Amino acid sequence: MYFLLRDKKGRISAIKLDGDDYDFLGVVMEEDFHLSFPFVFRDGENIYMIPESSENGDIRLYRSIDFPLKWEFEKQLMVDVDAADTM
Repeated sequence: MYFLLRDKKGRISAIKLDGDDYDFLGVVMEEDFHLSFPFVFRDGENIYMIPESSENGDIRLYRSIDFPLKWEFEKQLMVDVDAADTM
């Protein structure tokens, strides 16, 4: 997660780990609201992510278009819900 103090919201970032070294690949998902704590999983050939989006009052599903750098909003799984840990 990448958090900017100026707008007080988190973004989902990718980091490549290589032993003791790492490479910050950049922000890979950003919305108008706070995102954090991404749950990433595979279903068949597809990779999905459900980030924490409680500030928006929903649980959202994203599908990877180019893992880990590009994601597409798939659908809202639940709306009008107070859920901080979507695992």
